[in-house]
Amino acid sequence: QWDAGKALQHKQLGRRVRERFVVAAVGRRGAIVAVRALGGRTEPLEEEVALLALAVQGIARKDTQGELLGVAVPASSRTTLLQYEFTAKVGIDGENVVLDADGDGGYVVRVPQFVFVGYDKPRFEDPIENNGAISWLSPEIEETEMVNAVLSEDNQRDYIELHLDELQSQAESFYTGIITSVDSSARVTFEFAQ
Repeated sequence: QWDAGKALQHKQLGRRVRERFVVAAVGRRGAIVAVRALGGRTEPLEEEVALLALAVQGIARKDTQGELLGVAVPASSRTTLLQYEFTAKVGIDGENVVLDADGDGGYVVRVPQFVFVGYDKPRFEDPIENNGAISWLSPEIEETEMVNAVLSEDNQRDYIELHLDELQSQAESFYTGIITSVDSSARVTFEFAQ
């Protein structure tokens, strides 16, 4: 297995910004470990790698219908529309990336399943409601449930599946750049978890 720590003794990636040093390095198991050195002390940052930032926007809709003795009552419906937008961050858990030397001057990068890293700048507009004349017969619509549905794990998996090709391309570009910055003649191949 490639010892990235030794390779990085020869070359470090980073930049100096106003006496603060930010260094990105490859960890023991291929993880990208970001370390911030401020005033002589270092602190590890997260090992999650966000490969894509997706601008997500839409309108969530929820309907309920009032019933009396199991029969739908006309004019008792409720409809709520909730407009939303946020930036979804998808990528990998860098700690689970494994780099192996293939013996011929190349490396095999084993990339784990892609994960939803988080979201940024969520914005939910005030809901728009349309209630029938006797909507008090129908259950209230909870905005919190609508927000949770928008940010649900099912939707997170959908974001990953819809952008799988782009995620694989970004992972290849990201790790190839790091490895070839340490060893410019390295041949890099990838294996992606299903």
